Amino acid sequence: MSPMSTVAETIEQRDDTAPSEVRALVEHLALTAPSAGAGGGRAAVLAAFADVAAAMTKGQNLDTLLGLVTARLCSLTAVRRCTVFLREPDGDAFHGMAGHTEHGNLNSTVRHLIAGTEADQFTREIVRTGEPVFIADTRRDRRPVRSVMRRYGVRSILGIPLISQGTVSGILYLDNEDQPHTFDANTRAIALAFADLASLAITQTQATTELRRSLVTIARQNEVLRRATALDEQLHKAALSGASMQAVAAAMAGQSGKPCAIYDRTLRCRASATPDDGPAPPMRLFDEDLRGHTAIRNALEDLEATGRDAAILGPYRDAGLGHRYLVAPVREDDQCVGYVVVMEFTARLGALDSHIARRVAGHVSIEFAAERRDAATKRDGLATIARELAHGAGAAGPLRRRADYLGIDLDADYAICVVATPAGSEAGLPSSRDLSAALASAAGVTDVLTTTVAEGVVAVMPVAAEDDPRGRTPIDTLKRTMRLGLGELGGHAERFVALSTPCHGASDFRRGLDEALEVLRCQQLMSGPESERLLAASDLGPGRMFLAAVGREEAERFADDALGPISHEPGQLEHLRTLGAFFASGNSIRRAAILLDVHENTVRYRLTKIQDDTGLHVVGNAEDQLTAQMALLIRRLQGVLDTSR
Repeated sequence: MSPMSTVAETIEQRDDTAPSEVRALVEHLALTAPSAGAGGGRAAVLAAFADVAAAMTKGQNLDTLLGLVTARLCSLTAVRRCTVFLREPDGDAFHGMAGHTEHGNLNSTVRHLIAGTEADQFTREIVRTGEPVFIADTRRDRRPVRSVMRRYGVRSILGIPLISQGTVSGILYLDNEDQPHTFDANTRAIALAFADLASLAITQTQATTELRRSLVTIARQNEVLRRATALDEQLHKAALSGASMQAVAAAMAGQSGKPCAIYDRTLRCRASATPDDGPAPPMRLFDEDLRGHTAIRNALEDLEATGRDAAILGPYRDAGLGHRYLVAPVREDDQCVGYVVVMEFTARLGALDSHIARRVAGHVSIEFAAERRDAATKRDGLATIARELAHGAGAAGPLRRRADYLGIDLDADYAICVVATPAGSEAGLPSSRDLSAALASAAGVTDVLTTTVAEGVVAVMPVAAEDDPRGRTPIDTLKRTMRLGLGELGGHAERFVALSTPCHGASDFRRGLDEALEVLRCQQLMSGPESERLLAASDLGPGRMFLAAVGREEAERFADDALGPISHEPGQLEHLRTLGAFFASGNSIRRAAILLDVHENTVRYRLTKIQDDTGLHVVGNAEDQLTAQMALLIRRLQGVLDTSR
């Protein structure tokens, strides 16, 4: 049988799809191969060549192919060890890829080695000449790196170049370990011919691998494009239909296959979703107890400062966060107004997740901007309603329709609140918008009507129709709400807060505003350093109308004339408190004693003492009672007397 037919049968037994250039090369080798080699006869040579050709045409991976090349070359050349090194991309060094000995493969050892360094003149000679180079005794030859030769026990070595497109793309090294070895002409010819086939096989395999990698990349990009297109369609439909933020989060989770969440600028979670509503760990990255975490805070600051579209944060195991998070800032006019977060769960974060997060961030930015425009429009509408009501517009048809549209019930009970500062000062006066937001938060309602008047800022506060379960009156409850709301604004020592009595319907608002302004004028007229800053019309009673109409000097002179020296002497304050308790108890000595936690005779004694010192018969004379009440009111406004105790 001829060499040609032997080769053809051998290839067909292994693979019948060998390309024509491979068949031509092997047939050429069959005609030119020596009749016998160190590792066997012609048949063994041809079988080894055909094995490599078949492996190449079957699309074996590079590691498998190189393992086959080194194993077959060891067998053909009858040496104990063969290693293969390939040139690094865009470099002159050669990286170890595979190795074979009679005991097995050396891949794990070889892959740590680099050939072609400055000291490795042996390899550099092979590259320079493009021809095989043989060193009979590495102990005496200066070309190889002797320390490496000693470490791996190399005595004699043959280096054969792998040439591709006229360039040395790799090198095969053959040695018999620590035994001297010679390579005769036939063995060198076989090795060189085998190197030609190996070079072609390696080039073909690398090209196939790169093609497969490209196909995988294209498939991945197509999948990203498909999902991105699907997400764009869902976001478009959501925008047209006015879908909620929750629907956007659900679409994001469905396309990414991971838990997702949307946060606003305050790090409040606006929506979150998991794929198919399945189980997932909680999204804790922006939990309140973690916002001060140094690493998280620094990462967010860096993300905002650099202007990146997205970044991966975590894991932060010291904070109990074992997952990674893809965070995409929601930006408007280069300002961060929120975040879109995708948590790494069930699958690693990838390019698709980044694309989805960025697309959703853009959509959310538009949604946030629309929300702010709607909120601004609503605030303007509420301010207009408050202004018209404060000026006595009543519940006319157009006003009622606007109020109904904005969710304001004009028939409910309200109290008018005026927030102001000392005359001529604007320090500490909140804006209408800020006051509305703070009071709405404190009262637990969506909106509070506010507007600006010459005296300060007016707020229309809802009040309950009856006392709460703890026995607090509606005005007492409203006072507590006002303190909470103003506390959120930071408070101010010079700020006055005046409340009207409850208004029943829109037609009563003008009366309520007049009451609140009367209280405010009393505060501004009579206040002292220790004065109460939050007062209601019910705290002052009808006396507010008298005080609002007089000057400070007249009021102080009236109080001095009525109460005499007892209002200024510390030892007499108990008598004034007793007088206040007597009036607060409906002029009942028994109830006043209970309120003061003293004996009834003590109350009688103190009232008698007051009559002796001031001439006011507060027990039996109505005019004297009115005089005393007005004088006590003035002292209370001045902060001299706290009649609440």
